[in-house]
Amino acid sequence: MKTLADFDWRGKIAIIRADLNVPQTANGEVADDTRLVAASGSVRTILNGGGGVVLLSHLGRPQEGKIEKEFSLESIVPAFSLLLQHPIRFAPTLENAGPAVGEVLLLENTRFNVGEKNDDGNLARRYAALGDIFVMDAFASAHRAEASVTGLARCGLPVCAGGLVEAELNGLTRIVGQIERPLVGIFGGAKISTKLAVLQHMAELCDTLLIGGGMANTLLLAQGYNVGASLVQEDMQAEAQAVLSATQGRLVLPQDVVIQTADGTAGQQCTLEQINRGDVILDIGSASSQHYSAIIKQAKTILWNGPVGLFEQEPYAAGTNAIAHAVATAPAYSLVGGADTIAAVRAAEVTEQINYISTGGGALLEYLAGKTLPGLVALGA
Repeated sequence: MKTLADFDWRGKIAIIRADLNVPQTANGEVADDTRLVAASGSVRTILNGGGGVVLLSHLGRPQEGKIEKEFSLESIVPAFSLLLQHPIRFAPTLENAGPAVGEVLLLENTRFNVGEKNDDGNLARRYAALGDIFVMDAFASAHRAEASVTGLARCGLPVCAGGLVEAELNGLTRIVGQIERPLVGIFGGAKISTKLAVLQHMAELCDTLLIGGGMANTLLLAQGYNVGASLVQEDMQAEAQAVLSATQGRLVLPQDVVIQTADGTAGQQCTLEQINRGDVILDIGSASSQHYSAIIKQAKTILWNGPVGLFEQEPYAAGTNAIAHAVATAPAYSLVGGADTIAAVRAAEVTEQINYISTGGGALLEYLAGKTLPGLVALGA
């Protein structure tokens, strides 16, 4: 796999498939610039090397081929140009885009183009005509076979990984390849169905799996516990049983929790045996937090994806906050991924103490599930 360092960028135009799919406020401003910061490194490298940049990205989920103003990438130009300390020219269409050396040109949302999502070769060739070298730097889109990802890689241009993709792969190698043990995986979030394949695959790699969030409720139910009115996937009981069987002795579930009681009382601590009908589990309890933290502090490698409670609400933030501080202070290599987990790390003010924060989203989950990502195959990775 070639990287940015393998090319002389003087006089060259790089077509960068970036991940600029940022969350926005109601009035269209950038609400979180994490992905812009991650994308900026490759842009700066090419500009500093004497080249020019054409940026391709999607934003949100517009209907393909339909221009929907709320999903226009023009809205990110002020924030991204300020971050880069370099002007960005916005091109609403592919026609007459005309990029130049020393310039950063941002094309409109790729999903406004008919043929983007079905990897249309003609559309990919129109993208390719704008530059000299294709830089795949959108790890978060690497699981999609689209014209701006796999299509561009087939157009005959030299291809390389951008700095973000290179960093993601280097970080993930520490998790699924060259592992320093013990490897502790921490998984949370609402539904076990969205991470079932990840749990099944990571069960083969992790020495310990710590589970929290709504997905823990489904596993607790499979163990025979009463989970009251908590979020649970009753239709996933067979799969939950299979996970429990495959991870015997290595999967750790909370033994105490924080609930909202049936009468609406918030933030009550209780053991699993004390949960009543109508109670809702919304965080792991203090004893579980201490137990999880002790395991984390013995780790040499840590993967964390998903908060262990409803951390956005103060009565239920303690468990996730404790995990964040335990991960940050552990003498281990730590990789954190998922938008909610990144937000939790930021809320705990420990971002700088995490070794690598992945912006890979769904692609990260597919990679951790052992799936082949078309965008990485196109790079030869």
